[in-house]
Amino acid sequence: MPAVAIHCKASMSEGMGHVYRQINLATELKKQAWGVTFYIPNFQPAIDLLSKPGFTFVIVNPRSPKPEYLEKFFDFIILDVQNTTESLVCS
Repeated sequence: MPAVAIHCKASMSEGMGHVYRQINLATELKKQAWGVTFYIPNFQPAIDLLSKPGFTFVIVNPRSPKPEYLEKFFDFIILDVQNTTESLVCS
């Protein structure tokens, strides 16, 4: 099964737009038999939103220099985060 990691921002100040946008994409990918794993900060509204339809998610530290999804194999990674650093993209 092909697999995708989706890294989203979510917080009181940044809102939930990133998560809502990627849920739509993830729903379509799941219909096509993709494995989808969200990587999100520890923000309860995002956790609740992803839990309802049963999406797999991992809580990440937004300040981590090396995201956890880099230690696993994915066919591709979606970075739905503003101001993505070059070090994150190239790591």
